[in-house]
Amino acid sequence: MLCLRRVTPPRLLCALTLGTSLQACSADPVGSSPAIAAPTTNQLPPTIADTAAAMAQRLAELAGRPDRGALQPMEAQAAVAPFRATPNMTLSMLSPWAVAVDGRGLGVVSNIGFGFITFFDVSSATELARVPVNFLPTGLAFSPGGDKVYVGTQGGSLDVVDVATKRVTRFPLLGDPFVPVPEPNGKRIFVAMGYGAVLALDPATGQVLKSSAQGVGINGLAVNSAGTRLYSTNFGGGQLFELSATSLETLRVWDLGGTTQAVSVNPAGTLAVVANEVGYVSEVDLVTGAYKNYATAGPAFGTAPNTSFSVVQLTLTNSGRFQGFQTQTRSLRGALRYGTDLRRAAFDALTRTFVVTDPAGKVYFVKS
Repeated sequence: MLCLRRVTPPRLLCALTLGTSLQACSADPVGSSPAIAAPTTNQLPPTIADTAAAMAQRLAELAGRPDRGALQPMEAQAAVAPFRATPNMTLSMLSPWAVAVDGRGLGVVSNIGFGFITFFDVSSATELARVPVNFLPTGLAFSPGGDKVYVGTQGGSLDVVDVATKRVTRFPLLGDPFVPVPEPNGKRIFVAMGYGAVLALDPATGQVLKSSAQGVGINGLAVNSAGTRLYSTNFGGGQLFELSATSLETLRVWDLGGTTQAVSVNPAGTLAVVANEVGYVSEVDLVTGAYKNYATAGPAFGTAPNTSFSVVQLTLTNSGRFQGFQTQTRSLRGALRYGTDLRRAAFDALTRTFVVTDPAGKVYFVKS
């Protein structure tokens, strides 16, 4: 079982959902790198008051309101046939959580319970290397040039891994980094913090340049291709936030209800798709501000769009299902069961493969 360490301030495990229990853990972080450069600790600007206790209270409230997602009627739509009944390949590994691909056949997974990340070849589903990082590596992303991997760890750091040398540079952060997303031009790294903030960091020094509060539990973060807007979700409040990427000022807020998780934005910056663990997906028109909810075959957690954004694949927790939302026809493909508890997915453009994680110990490779 994944656990929550006793630290001050409390750090929040990103696996925390309505159906997940926590236990205290005093074990030291597993895995340490002999090649870690640690700059001076950055102190987070004191703009965030939310804590783990506040999140736990919020989740308790949501647990007593199963109809939280019914703010708007679910749109009627017919499910269409799935694109593949079985995965092409499977790779076994320890507790894979987040996944990222560089679009050229290289992938990386965060092994959340074991303190390392794993590089793999997408075309052959072959493990290439394991790199020790800080405790509870959660979200990760390639840099725009593909030469670095940014890893948000709940041990309280953003770890930067050099893809060629596997050297780790650690930027300590006060809190629990969940999801890192680099600016398209590579000049800043945006980091979603579990306690309810979005930070903008200098990728060279790790200095916190700006911060912004968005409620409790930021576990979804995306930037548009122009690098002008950020979109974050807080699963403690069921909301989607639109931020100025320059100032991190909040521009718009959507109350989508339920337990909002991953968010993806199309290349044109006109459409956002948000997974919801209550059991639906939200389609948000970023031009008009209107949104619609579509019922899924289970609790939706991760989003993985293909290159054209015509299909956004959804990972469904607890049921281990994988379901595609077709943005052009606004219809859901039939859900396929690949594992027990799917969490994150990514699309590799070179091999046209969706890579899907199951923390039970599998990574699935599904050709589109």
